[in-house]
Amino acid sequence: MRFLWLSIFLTIACAKPSDRERVAELPVELMLVPVDSMEIPFIGKPVVHDIYPGARRILFMDHREFGEEIFVADFEGNILHSYTKFGDVPDRYGALMAPLTFMDNHHFLAYGFVGFNTYELSGKLVSSVKEEKMEPHAFAQRTFGRSFAKHGNRLLYFDQGSRTRENEGPTSYEAVHLLKWLDPSTGKKEIFANFPTGSLFKNGKYFPSGSWWPAFCISDGFIYVAYGIEPVVYLYDADPPHELISQFKPSLKDYHYFQGSENAEVGTDIGLFLLGGKIESIVRFNEFLLISYFPGYSPADVSAFQENMGVEERIVLRERMDEKYKRRLWIGDLEGNTLGDFVPEVFQANNIGVREGELFAIGAENPAREEDLFRIYRLDISESTFRDTE
Repeated sequence: MRFLWLSIFLTIACAKPSDRERVAELPVELMLVPVDSMEIPFIGKPVVHDIYPGARRILFMDHREFGEEIFVADFEGNILHSYTKFGDVPDRYGALMAPLTFMDNHHFLAYGFVGFNTYELSGKLVSSVKEEKMEPHAFAQRTFGRSFAKHGNRLLYFDQGSRTRENEGPTSYEAVHLLKWLDPSTGKKEIFANFPTGSLFKNGKYFPSGSWWPAFCISDGFIYVAYGIEPVVYLYDADPPHELISQFKPSLKDYHYFQGSENAEVGTDIGLFLLGGKIESIVRFNEFLLISYFPGYSPADVSAFQENMGVEERIVLRERMDEKYKRRLWIGDLEGNTLGDFVPEVFQANNIGVREGELFAIGAENPAREEDLFRIYRLDISESTFRDTE
């Protein structure tokens, strides 16, 4: 590291005046850097659900093939409680529809098929409220980066589809509601937000339902939301009638995304969707917006992936594509101007969130070796060390 800084210093110091001026005039690029970390010893496949800085507590689960267990740990890595609410137990929550969520220093919420169950951190059930007009969902993600957004006494989440409702194509998209408010104390639900005028999903083509699952956050009374594959951020008033205030299209690096099929069969277009780009999370941190996204395969690589080949060839191709295409993090200001765009190395790009004004991320797994612990990082925004002067 000392040699690296010396090299950078000598490169700039020995450059001609015009070169030094050119370096100084380059736009500053921002990135996220760890400023603190926590290590929790654990053998298994832990999935972090929530973090509570005020109480210095972490909620995580071990999801197994035939069961799942809840764990409560502190910031020092000590596991304080562990238990299961899965299966045939009186205080079960049913299948989880969202990540477990801290409600205060002493309680957390489990949103499942049973409804809204509130537990003490020790595992004691405090209350259970049935959800109004609950439908078995078609989709759920139970990770820290896909948490509820809190606003007053209500929780914002995305409409999770239904196993009883069919995707009827473009004619039905006008009636699709994309977001919902949930009130855990009453079980009431309110759906809202249709596709805005000019949205990709109003181009008259067919899209699989997974195309538009939203990424969202709430800050300063506004809802920031991006609808799945569409590279647009919409800003709504968080209070009724949820007026659409503005929108912008972030400049995402080499972003390739599915733009619809002429019919519901999708056919060969399915590769464009499955291998295409998608916005996975959006976070406001201070005066910055952070967008996690998968950039999507280039058209040439989609074609290569769809070619007929043997199993070994496909494994090699998949490994090459996995190395080539990584999840990225875009950093911008509140007007949508790009301030940074990079591939994180030590933490998961799509598993970040703000809690009590602090930004946290779940550590990246090490594919080279199995570890007996997992890490959580506290992050901050910093200027990038490297600048391309070519």
